[in-house]
Amino acid sequence: MFSPKPDKYGDGVNEQSGILVEVPEDFEQIQQTVQMFTEILPELILQDALLPLSIQGVITDFHQSCLLAKKT
Repeated sequence: MFSPKPDKYGDGVNEQSGILVEVPEDFEQIQQTVQMFTEILPELILQDALLPLSIQGVITDFHQSCLLAKKT
């Protein structure tokens, strides 16, 4: 795993990420948070996109059930 190192000017900027990190544990926490979002966020976006379709399907099924009930 990459550990933050000050650049040649000693300003604490991580050369790989460009993140200003004063404490290595902070960098680790940031890295874990980013990893969590990169793993979870695409699934949440997909679920959010599919939700209206599934709701529409439920409404359509309910509507068709009501129409069938009226016919009998």
